[in-house]
Amino acid sequence: MRPAGCRLRFGPWCARGRRCLAGPNAVETLLDEINGHAIAGDAAAAAAQFHAQAPMPAPRVLWNTVMKAYANAGDLPGAEQWLKEMESANVVPNGKTYGKLMEAAAKAGDPDSAEKWFEHSTHTLGYGSNHTWYGLLMDASAKAGDPQRAARWLAEARRAELAPNLMYYTTLVDSCAKAADLRGLQHWLKEMLKDKLMPNARTLTAIIDGHAKAGDVAGAEQWHRRAGAATDEPLDLVAAGRPAKWTQMLAF
Repeated sequence: MRPAGCRLRFGPWCARGRRCLAGPNAVETLLDEINGHAIAGDAAAAAAQFHAQAPMPAPRVLWNTVMKAYANAGDLPGAEQWLKEMESANVVPNGKTYGKLMEAAAKAGDPDSAEKWFEHSTHTLGYGSNHTWYGLLMDASAKAGDPQRAARWLAEARRAELAPNLMYYTTLVDSCAKAADLRGLQHWLKEMLKDKLMPNARTLTAIIDGHAKAGDVAGAEQWHRRAGAATDEPLDLVAAGRPAKWTQMLAF
């Protein structure tokens, strides 16, 4: 028996080559499949499956899931083109859409575009900013090797009454590491401790990388040893719950 709303159906496919999505949970199944491509950062596969199988008009969640694929791939031109396609289909983007545009810009190391979409979302459209969006602006600056710009966005987050978190500080440490700025790196580590936040594996990797980029091989090796001594664990494990050991390790 054909599900209600299905026309000229042959097996699981309609006459125009689209999967029949009139049955129960069919859209959810398609969403799961497209999301699998998105998690893998395979934007081409996500978009192709959307175009081949999505019902028309497609729900916004399907459009946003393809946008997620572009974000995970760091494909900003693709993400911006997908936004145009959404709008031409009369689908209204929402905060999640613009968040993924910012994420695509951040992963591409393009702080100008990340800031453009942030300003458009908050000032033009009136969406409220959040921890994630400020973190993306810092990350975009960090990937561009601009620690001062990343620090400016931390100040903006504070003005928005968003308390710094571990993601913020790790991004700031990483921005200094990419610029081989060891003084700045140490400054943000101290600020992290003042806020009673403990480094994680990503923080430690950035510290070691910063010393290596600055040509301080001995410092990189020393941090590797100190980290291991503080955690009593491999570096890929977070040392949460050992604040006393971390404080001792980070003493300058």
